[in-house]
Amino acid sequence: GLFCRLQGMDFLKQADLMAPSGPLAILFFRLGCFCNGCCLGRPADLHWAVRLPENSLAAQLTNGAAVHPTSLYAALNALLILIVLLMLGRRHYAPGTLLGVFLLMYGSLRFLLDLTRRIDAHPQLQGVLTMNQGLNLAIGLAGAILLAFLWRRVRTA
Repeated sequence: GLFCRLQGMDFLKQADLMAPSGPLAILFFRLGCFCNGCCLGRPADLHWAVRLPENSLAAQLTNGAAVHPTSLYAALNALLILIVLLMLGRRHYAPGTLLGVFLLMYGSLRFLLDLTRRIDAHPQLQGVLTMNQGLNLAIGLAGAILLAFLWRRVRTA
């Protein structure tokens, strides 16, 4: 924000220009997580559940059980967000709309994704939510608030 102000640029316009790069980076990052065997999922009895290499630390942590491929879920979430942002970017919306959509979708989808993650090593917030879920709720809420603010500003203009 400060850099944009010093350069005489509109922060929300610049944020909209950069918004698609967020899910694109997340997409590649999560594919790398899958290849590395980190971001472990909960045990799953599904056709698409994965078994990690026997000699890997991840397999030892899961006792060789098939688990949700949470990194692939996250990559698919990022791809979905990227597609939505690119489609919305073809139209003219109030500056900040793409940023708001990104935050809302990312926070919401990541919150749901955490339901498939192995959580025994993640700190809890009051025993109800993981830290990740609390953070993702805040991110999604920030996006919803931004979109509501923009929608109200457009309606009153």
